[in-house]
Amino acid sequence: MSEDMMGDFHIEALELLDEAEESLLELDKGAEYKQCYNQIFRAFHSIKGAAGMFGIEKLQKHMHYLENLLSNKQDLNELSTLSIDYFLVGVDGARKILEKKEIVFDYHDPDQRVEPSTASLANSKNKQKTEKIQNAETKENSKGVVWAVDDEEDILDLLAIQLESKDYEVKTYLSPIKLLSDLEFETPDTIISDINMPEMNGVDLVKQVNAKRPHLPVIVLSGYVTKEVCLKVLRDGVTGIIEKPFEVEDFIKLVDVNVNRYQSVQLLNKSIDLLIYQFENFPAINGSEKDFFDHFRTELNNLLMQKNTLYKRLI
Repeated sequence: MSEDMMGDFHIEALELLDEAEESLLELDKGAEYKQCYNQIFRAFHSIKGAAGMFGIEKLQKHMHYLENLLSNKQDLNELSTLSIDYFLVGVDGARKILEKKEIVFDYHDPDQRVEPSTASLANSKNKQKTEKIQNAETKENSKGVVWAVDDEEDILDLLAIQLESKDYEVKTYLSPIKLLSDLEFETPDTIISDINMPEMNGVDLVKQVNAKRPHLPVIVLSGYVTKEVCLKVLRDGVTGIIEKPFEVEDFIKLVDVNVNRYQSVQLLNKSIDLLIYQFENFPAINGSEKDFFDHFRTELNNLLMQKNTLYKRLI
């Protein structure tokens, strides 16, 4: 990635943040909601997409959260004062990330927060001191990041030992709800889930994962695998199923296939997005080369349309 391109992105991102801030302030003064909403959403979405292309994961995850929270308020036809203030703080946080400064940002919906007790306020402040944007940073020698969820801690410990011995970074969960919450700002390379859990079964988890992160593989574990079970979970978007107890070699091989496939898809998507970003910033071209560039632009647009269609099929 050239320094010139990174510099251009930095300037454009700051301009978009300024536009979002201006629209939020206009809303606070009583401006028309729809137009301001569209400007804010466009800014958040554009910065998130470009940050992903340039590999600025912290900014991408920050903007992804703000974009999702904003989209949940689209049908309200207004933003509360609490939400406007919250998004303004979020915009300021994005600027700090661009300047490579650390931020402490409390990720929540300001319109749904219950007034905390004194004790919970103290805990929240302590938590903010130690928590930044959750970032699944891969170690240099790591093959990828795997999340595992099961209501049995012994199973999770076993999975972690087996995966870490094969150079995977592992994060374990006893609660699928907590996993989905963390998925708002982090993205592993594969998720491993038990089918039968008290809070949510593995199939329902897969559906919610697909809605948040299309193409993210989910392998399910089951103590009783039949043909009917296999067909059902595969129809619902599961990318692998393995019966407990399982052979370690078969389990690791299944994880390897899913992680490698997901990383390949992510690399392909990033390449397409980067091509489109670079091409859209080319100056106007005239003369004999115009036909070639027009054809190239059409093909890129077709690729983008096909990519978006594939994503929608998973949601």
